[in-house]
This record gives sequence, structure tokens and C-alpha cells, in this order.
Amino acid sequence: MDQVDAHCDARAVLIVTKQFEGTASNVAKNRVDLVCGLPSGHDGDHRDAAHGESWEHPADRVFTILRHEDEV
Repeated sequence: MDQVDAHCDARAVLIVTKQFEGTASNVAKNRVDLVCGLPSGHDGDHRDAAHGESWEHPADRVFTILRHEDEV
């Protein structure tokens, strides 16, 4: 039987927002569900290599990352 390495599996949600022209309102432009693929018990930030994102937060709950991006 092959041994499978356990992954950390910490989770986060990245919400990217943008501002509507002429208002002070921000709305969600994109939402990405992130999962840490590093080995269980790793040191340092969690990392989702598929999405190129990392975050620092305990693995016992889903963390929300808000990022505002202006349209260029």
C-alpha cells in the first residue's frame, strides 16, 4: 500500500473587489476558494500553489482575504 502524504488543508476565501465609478461602493469582482497544499504541520504561511496565494492564519477555520483592485 502506498503512503499518501497528509496535506495541511487550511482554507481561505479570497474576495477581490472593485469600486463602481461615481460611487463610494465596492462590489465583489471575483471569489477564489484557497486550500493550502503544504505538508501537514508545516512552518510559516499557508500556500495555495494553484492560485499563487499565501496567507497567515490558524488552520482551524476558514480565513477571508479581502483585496481591492483598481481597474487600470
